[in-house]
Amino acid sequence: MSNDISNYNVSQPFPLNRLDLLDAFLALTGFVLSILFSVLIIIIKSIFHIDSISALLGVSSNFLAVVYEYLAASLIFIIVFAICKRHHLSLRDFGFRPISAIKLIGYVAVSFTITFVAWIIIAPVVVYFFPSVNLEQSQEIFAPGMTIVTQILLIIYAIIIGPLLEEVVFRGIIFPASANRWNLLIGALVSTIIWSLLHFQLNVIIFTLIFGLILSVVYHKSQSLWPCLITHILKNAIAVFFIYAAGLL
Repeated sequence: MSNDISNYNVSQPFPLNRLDLLDAFLALTGFVLSILFSVLIIIIKSIFHIDSISALLGVSSNFLAVVYEYLAASLIFIIVFAICKRHHLSLRDFGFRPISAIKLIGYVAVSFTITFVAWIIIAPVVVYFFPSVNLEQSQEIFAPGMTIVTQILLIIYAIIIGPLLEEVVFRGIIFPASANRWNLLIGALVSTIIWSLLHFQLNVIIFTLIFGLILSVVYHKSQSLWPCLITHILKNAIAVFFIYAAGLL
């Protein structure tokens, strides 16, 4: 497929991106279905008086929870693959366009710096106006009694699978589709707010709002998902390291 920019609307924030609001809706469908699946499990347990699905299957609840995360991610990736097939998109056409190592390092460094500075500025404001928000509360990733296999699977998901899934869906699909339909600001806000709310933890939601808006700017400026993905992976790797280290203390 030709990537000739003359075939696209150059007045749009993402002139090479043909994804639309239907694609954004389909991408979110995977997240909705995963939530509905959780509700279905609760209903099944209630109807058949099952105390524990993990006990019924003979596996730990922690392992089952991680497997569920992988299954939900697989469903969403299948939907994304269908979206790519719908538009005959290669990885490059989708948004993973090549970028030089120097630019990549530059974007990642700038992203981390701006995120850090923004958090230093915004955190005291949040504490002052919303003192009930605990900004030091960490995400509960590791649970007591987890096997080594479960921990490894969880670390891989948190550092690689999760960031890839989120960047593909929220920066790769929802952001450009919304930005091209309305404008850059609305696109960044729509994709970032939805992404943030799906974290279900107030202090994480606040940080994710900041981080998501910064990654949106980076994607628009670079027109490549690579800087966003690498930044996201490094951020999660650092977070997982400190959470894991804190659990060992």
